[in-house]
Amino acid sequence: MFLSLPNLLLTALIQLLLLPNIQSCPYLTSLDSSPGGQLAASNLRGNHGSDYHHDNRQLQSVSSASSSSPTSSPSYPTSTSSNPFCVKTNGRPPKLSTKGIQTAVKAIKTLFYGQLSAYANNTLALSDIFGQSIRLAFHDAGEIDLTNSTNFMGPDGCISNTSPNKGLKEPTSFVVTLLEPLWQKYCDLISRGDFWALIGKLSVEKSDPTGTINIPYYYGRVDKADCILSDATNPLPTPFALLNTPTSLGDSLVNSFVNRMGLTVNDIVILSGAHTIGHVHLQNNPIVDGAWDDTPHVFDNNYFNFLLNSQSIARTSVIAGLPGVPAFVSSLNFWKANNSATIRLNSDMAIAFGLNFRPHLTSQECSLTSVPTNSYGCINPLSTTPPSTLSLVQLYAANNSAFLADFAPSFTKMSNLGYGFNGSTGKLGSLTLFTPAY
Repeated sequence: MFLSLPNLLLTALIQLLLLPNIQSCPYLTSLDSSPGGQLAASNLRGNHGSDYHHDNRQLQSVSSASSSSPTSSPSYPTSTSSNPFCVKTNGRPPKLSTKGIQTAVKAIKTLFYGQLSAYANNTLALSDIFGQSIRLAFHDAGEIDLTNSTNFMGPDGCISNTSPNKGLKEPTSFVVTLLEPLWQKYCDLISRGDFWALIGKLSVEKSDPTGTINIPYYYGRVDKADCILSDATNPLPTPFALLNTPTSLGDSLVNSFVNRMGLTVNDIVILSGAHTIGHVHLQNNPIVDGAWDDTPHVFDNNYFNFLLNSQSIARTSVIAGLPGVPAFVSSLNFWKANNSATIRLNSDMAIAFGLNFRPHLTSQECSLTSVPTNSYGCINPLSTTPPSTLSLVQLYAANNSAFLADFAPSFTKMSNLGYGFNGSTGKLGSLTLFTPAY
């Protein structure tokens, strides 16, 4: 017996109404529309030009082999890039409990570290995994604006589809291929925001060869489905930033970190030290490709040593003729060390040197021996006045233990942005200190 057309339409409508209504997060949508955002596995290269194609496929196979897919059960809807929320709960938030979060944290740590063991001898892959994980935690939290009464973003398990987040939302990023499947296994016990904060913490601790850093972990972050921002409204600091002075290419670091996020000037220096981990890839930044120091898989004070002790020169020739990129941009964004393959961004240089915003100059150079008297400063234009943050940079360059000790509380503040903790209540609510089960 055949259904009439009206009956067919009614049947289709009923089926649509019965499908789970799960809102999606923009960070995993419109992936193909992001120019230059695709991280094709065959093109993933580190600062030594090593090919990541084989390694990335191997990592995904490790992820698949170490855990069963959370989408394998027919009782769960299919998780796709446009429907990335918890499959187990049909998009509902987890039911938080002390026992549940203890179970999730223990299992996630075991599985994550187990997956990393397959890359014990692949420092470039570890650099990318650690770098993306730490950057993800910061970018999720850093989209908060405490000065804006209508901005309720923050560490909410959702990052905007904007250019500062390139490399974190593409289908071939480790965020999607490694971290998302791991969260899906325990998404009924832990929110994505809590998971991202946890993975950032674990990545710092795992990459610290001294084994001394221990970052307190708080849970209770609420995931959001709507994290829509534009490049103009995203409060994250830009790579063009100076320390105190806003420019036509971006706000100052102080306005971004202190005024909008509620952090301190010292936090700017401390959190910048996280650049000791990871790489910048040409797929995400058309100006520069490389790492900040020569051990980009190790969390230590090496970033500060290279920042101070390298003769850093602003470069422009590498982007001559690049469509859509002004030739002067690299003098504000891309710095190359003349005695190593390492790079800097303008926001890195600004915490150690008194930079000038002079986009027409193409030979800016800064180091401890740059000025004609063979002493500290920058030339073209001449600047020998140090920023207020230089003394802290010098302290961390000389003392790794001091950097690690100060990084833990700064990372905690950053990953908890908008929330109260230790008895306080913030704009977004309050968090609970995690206590492991023994």
